[in-house]
Amino acid sequence: MVNLIRDSERGDLMVFDTIDVPFYVKRVFVVNNVPFGHYRGEHSHKTCSQFMICTNGSIDLHYTDGIHNYIVKLYKGNSYLIEPNVWCKQFYNEPNSELMVLCSHEYDKNDYITDFEEFKRLTK
Repeated sequence: MVNLIRDSERGDLMVFDTIDVPFYVKRVFVVNNVPFGHYRGEHSHKTCSQFMICTNGSIDLHYTDGIHNYIVKLYKGNSYLIEPNVWCKQFYNEPNSELMVLCSHEYDKNDYITDFEEFKRLTK
């Protein structure tokens, strides 16, 4: 669970007590300094699941399984699980928005699908 404790005098504290992630975390990365109004991501994974935590600001997750399209709004302290074979891109709604990603697999460039047309063919 991610708990956000706000303190206007000393600053916020984000506590990660027990994060209920359905996999053993093998990789963690943080995406920051993305210009306001830009997208990141824009790919799918064949086997890797990603647990996304908004650590600052506001980020929209735009994702599709190839049939249905979804948008999930993440605010500071919110999280969402993106499974394999789901195309996802993240829209950064505010300056200084930040995303922490916990991954089920180590980095493997062969696990990525970066062409949306190929993704659609593979998910039919």
